[in-house]
Amino acid sequence: MDKHELVKKLKELARELNRTPTLSEFVASGISKRQVHKHSYNEIVKLAGLEPRISTRHRKPLEIRSRPPKILIIDIETAPLLVRTYGLWNQNISTGFIKTDWYMLSVAAKWHGEKKVYYKDTRDSHENDIDVVNLAVELIEQADIIVGHNVDRFDLKKINTRVLKHNLKPVPKKQTIDTLKIAKKCFAITSNKLDFIAKFLGVDGKRKSKKYSQQEMWDGCCDGVLDCFKENKKYNIQDIKVTEDVFDKLKSWDESLNFQSYFQKVTCVCGCTEFRKDGIRYTKNNAFQRYSCSSCGKLFTSKESLIDKDLRKDFFK
Repeated sequence: MDKHELVKKLKELARELNRTPTLSEFVASGISKRQVHKHSYNEIVKLAGLEPRISTRHRKPLEIRSRPPKILIIDIETAPLLVRTYGLWNQNISTGFIKTDWYMLSVAAKWHGEKKVYYKDTRDSHENDIDVVNLAVELIEQADIIVGHNVDRFDLKKINTRVLKHNLKPVPKKQTIDTLKIAKKCFAITSNKLDFIAKFLGVDGKRKSKKYSQQEMWDGCCDGVLDCFKENKKYNIQDIKVTEDVFDKLKSWDESLNFQSYFQKVTCVCGCTEFRKDGIRYTKNNAFQRYSCSSCGKLFTSKESLIDKDLRKDFFK
């Protein structure tokens, strides 16, 4: 096949695709690689009057702009499993006894520092949580950082499970900040439950319904009771507000938290850009200047060594 015929075939394929075909698409259309490689593919494209396709590897990188991170506070509520059992104490329930599996009852979320709250539940779809899942995924996709209490082991894994169930595309992995992990790592608070931590810190705790216990509220939602859904909405939304307050209290204590890549300058998690020298951090074979935020007191460590590298060569391991 000569060059003229290759150009003609490429034009026909371009009309079908309504764009310039890639080399692999051109070969897949029935043209052998040997025929194409006799000529430059880019030359064939130009002779066909088409715009060459630019490989993603050669495209200019996206410009990274200085900005605060988009932090999403999220919390979900799930329906309990409905199972058949022959006893109450110390039961090992077989999967065959599951009558109804769990699903997402609701999701509540908000952007850190903003008032608007996003909420969706299954009151109009009874056990079909696809709309709840879609809202959760839509917000996660927009976020830079996901914040929640036990968000790593519970909320995100539950969301991923329902995404898989509904045959949706995988949720993009995002940086997470789990307030439960911070509490366990940095403190010895008597209880690591969100409500206890909130009250310990002097902020509003979780909502207590005057009408229903938590189990009665969730059971009522499973039965389609509208009033229970109304209570669940208040409960779920309060949870994210409490989580945000707890996060704001704990974030200065976790030295691993750092938002400087978003601001592209030395910036504390509280937004402050003023720091003071605050002692030296020694490791087994090195020493680094330590700084503290002038506003919240969060500690940072410089990456630059205070000990000459030629001296460190003589250190024993």
